[in-house]
Amino acid sequence: MSPFSIKNLSQLTRGITACPKLDHIALVFALILLVLGGGAIFAVVAAPYLGLGLQEEFFLYRLAGWSRSDLLRMGIFSGLAGLVLAPPNLKQIIDSWPWMARRVRRFQAYFAPAPAEPPVAFHARDQKIILVAAGVFQALYLLIIPLGFECDAAMYLNFSRYLFGSEGGAFNYYRAPGFPIFLGLSGQLLFDSFILTVVLHAVMGILSPLLFYRALAPVSRRAALIATGVFILSTAPFHGAKIMLPEQLFAFLIVAGVYGFSRYYFSRDVRFLHLSLFCFFVATFTRWEANPLLFM
Repeated sequence: MSPFSIKNLSQLTRGITACPKLDHIALVFALILLVLGGGAIFAVVAAPYLGLGLQEEFFLYRLAGWSRSDLLRMGIFSGLAGLVLAPPNLKQIIDSWPWMARRVRRFQAYFAPAPAEPPVAFHARDQKIILVAAGVFQALYLLIIPLGFECDAAMYLNFSRYLFGSEGGAFNYYRAPGFPIFLGLSGQLLFDSFILTVVLHAVMGILSPLLFYRALAPVSRRAALIATGVFILSTAPFHGAKIMLPEQLFAFLIVAGVYGFSRYYFSRDVRFLHLSLFCFFVATFTRWEANPLLFM
């Protein structure tokens, strides 16, 4: 067995943390690895926007022959190594520093689950009907509508290739980077296929009416059911599933953000406010038109 195996690394970590004097050294080293890994990943993603250069002009490529892909792999490895080397008794070390312990307790209290909220009229039968109806409509659209790929879709795909360092990429200065990143994460560059992207679009189309219903149900169950029925009959959640444009992702994020804000308003659970802000933030970087939502 190799002396650098994961098993030996775990044994070494336990041996290091068994010595009280080395606990802080192991923690500091792990934090350094985490910071370096996070900084490397940030530099890879933000290089086009910070003037750090691209391809042969990338600053590390000129200094040490490192491409953006090399830096991304190094960042991922460094971050994972920092997580592995973090000592098991991290909580005891934090508690030994009163100023850090106070901040950790405040952080835990802020994100602690809220008290039990009053029951909300999320009728199980209504939700099953909505999911079945949305699934049928989405399936019909997947069968009827052909795959839509035109000049704007090609531009987003080339933008995605550029962001992920693939050949044939081209940077775009006036389009939001959210959808190109989604294309890369959904496997278009890795598998050279639209199947996974279409599947994810279809899931968004099915979930959108359910989130729409749950956003309105605390006001009136009947009104929420009627409005969701109209929403489904309009086919608005479904027609973009096979179109390689950001409309489907953008619409789902808006509906999810409204749902999060509704849950926060009626339950005062701050976690739903975070969900709402996160969805609106991602929507803003999917289409710039969503930025007013962050200031409402």
